[in-house]
Amino acid sequence: MDLMPIHIYEGQPGTAATLIYTCPIEGAIIAVDSVLAANTTGTAATVSLQRVPKGNTSGTQWSLVTAQSIGANSNAQIFPAGTFVVLNPGDALYALQGTASAITLNIDGEIALPGN
Repeated sequence: MDLMPIHIYEGQPGTAATLIYTCPIEGAIIAVDSVLAANTTGTAATVSLQRVPKGNTSGTQWSLVTAQSIGANSNAQIFPAGTFVVLNPGDALYALQGTASAITLNIDGEIALPGN
């Protein structure tokens, strides 16, 4: 399979678990390999991320990152370099932040389409 870059999400999740992406294509596989969290406020803020398998609902049992602190007026990569999370068709990403309008997420990855 050939991998192609894909921009998965850019925005600010809510303060409750918010659906931010669902792997939409039957037979496709998405590898999330970059999650950048930017905090534009003057105080530290937290962000959480969940990978929820198809047919399930958001919950702490699916946590990838829980309440990771991002320093004031700074950004951080959520996953270490070389780390990735696989999304199969129907799998979803949920995110939440501890302080409204503090954290902007920018999520990228690669997609392998069926037949490639």
